[in-house]
Amino acid sequence: MVDIAPFKSIHYNPPKVSNVSQVICPPYDVISVPDYDKLIKRHPANIVRIELPLAQGKQDRYAIAATLFKRWQNQRVLTTEKAPAFYGYEQRFSVGAETYVRRGFFAALRLERPGHGHVRPHERTFPKHKEDRLKLMRATRANISPIFGIFFDKHKKAEALMQRRMQEKPWVVSRDDKGVTHRLWRWTDPETVKLLRGVLRAEDVLIADGHHRYETAWNYAQERLRSGSKSRRQAFRYVMTFLCPLTDAGLVIQPTHRSVRWDAPWSEWEKRIGANFTYEPVNGLSALLSRLRNGNEATSLGAVIQGGKLLWLRPKRDAERKSSMPVVSLHEKILKDIPPENITYGQMPKDLVLNLQRGEVQAVFLLPPPDKKAFASLCKAGRLLPQKSTYFFPKLATGLVMRSLEGDV
Repeated sequence: MVDIAPFKSIHYNPPKVSNVSQVICPPYDVISVPDYDKLIKRHPANIVRIELPLAQGKQDRYAIAATLFKRWQNQRVLTTEKAPAFYGYEQRFSVGAETYVRRGFFAALRLERPGHGHVRPHERTFPKHKEDRLKLMRATRANISPIFGIFFDKHKKAEALMQRRMQEKPWVVSRDDKGVTHRLWRWTDPETVKLLRGVLRAEDVLIADGHHRYETAWNYAQERLRSGSKSRRQAFRYVMTFLCPLTDAGLVIQPTHRSVRWDAPWSEWEKRIGANFTYEPVNGLSALLSRLRNGNEATSLGAVIQGGKLLWLRPKRDAERKSSMPVVSLHEKILKDIPPENITYGQMPKDLVLNLQRGEVQAVFLLPPPDKKAFASLCKAGRLLPQKSTYFFPKLATGLVMRSLEGDV
């Protein structure tokens, strides 16, 4: 059973910060150096200083984050809500010429042992990232940024409620550097809380983004349990999560493409490809990208191999065409013994192909947008997908709401 609870958010205090757009930032793992410099200069209390702190002299960077977090609360730059709430969250954004609206809400999600129970991951994690987030959590004793979860809303009760409630005046409105408009509502009434908890209780939650933060939250909770009370309602046994229904029209999943360093002749590539895929030549990169955008081609993928070969690959087996995702077939059949350090990832196909033309890589594999139903089926079946199999766009804003890990939910 999935357990969610409202929480008392920590957020920017309007009398001190009138424009929230100046203090939010993207998640820590997508912030480039130029972006970081821009955010630091934008406002002295931009949340990036805590989400991704920098060391100063001999002072530990996590200690700096904790000091800032406490100072901003003491100075009332950040304030804590008196009553627990769910927080409705809407993002308005564009992909190409299409405009989308993604709706969901923030809640405290009860932690389960990763890979067990009803909160289901879909990607493997790496120790380095988890250690970084654990040190930040120990220092601040808070969830600074949320994880991203997907839930099943079979009867669209939650979706209908959110659409209705989001006709009301928002509590917070902001806009980020990607042109995404973020709107936030605060919901405390028992009817809303009961309905949303009931919908979530009946189904699984799939972790869309934030696997490292989820596992970190679990590890942190185990540390706290070993040294204190065993109450089931302690705040550290929950993690701040954005929850979005799978059927939401604005739940956009973009592909992450692969570049591969493997200096083998075409005959070796052909052997790997031909054993599991039918393939046909494609006349030019534009034609290949056009096929990738075609919703009827969701189980196939494109390949650009050194020497100027542009190919369209289709799985040979019916079962794979019907139930799998191309990224799974790619890694299990073609890239199965390629060292992970020889595979790099990117969102922009033309940039990856340019790297191939420069001789930096020998192959590029271009993937279609992942099918939401196939993704959900694999997650529910307990399958862990290859690293960076999905890219949920846009990213959630960090700094709209935060959550203390002290006390009870």
